[in-house]
Amino acid sequence: MATAAELIPRQARWVLRSAIALVWLYQGLWHKLLVVDERHQRIVAQALGEHLGPVALGGIGLLETLLAFAVIFSFMPMRAAWMQILLLAGMNTVGLLSAAKDIPDPMGMVTMNFVFAAAVWINGRFSSEV
Repeated sequence: MATAAELIPRQARWVLRSAIALVWLYQGLWHKLLVVDERHQRIVAQALGEHLGPVALGGIGLLETLLAFAVIFSFMPMRAAWMQILLLAGMNTVGLLSAAKDIPDPMGMVTMNFVFAAAVWINGRFSSEV
């Protein structure tokens, strides 16, 4: 009997993995390390303080960038998937509790991140089976 991963074409799995990795690269490498997004900076500063905020923002950006590489190279796919989901849940929760006024569409953010988390979990499962 074929596994779920074997029923989905390799190219489709590659597209899913690439899309997830690009989100992490865009959010982490671009928004937090290369071109620091003021809104992200403000949200992290409100959550963790003016002194710890910039350091934490860099750490989050580095973690998100590393997650992109873990996804691309299918490194420990289910552990990486759970780490991504926990990071998303944690960042969403902290952002909503400490800086909701700086999040333009809180329910939209939660909805999009729920869909992204589902894609992350699916990718983790498929990558684990192959």
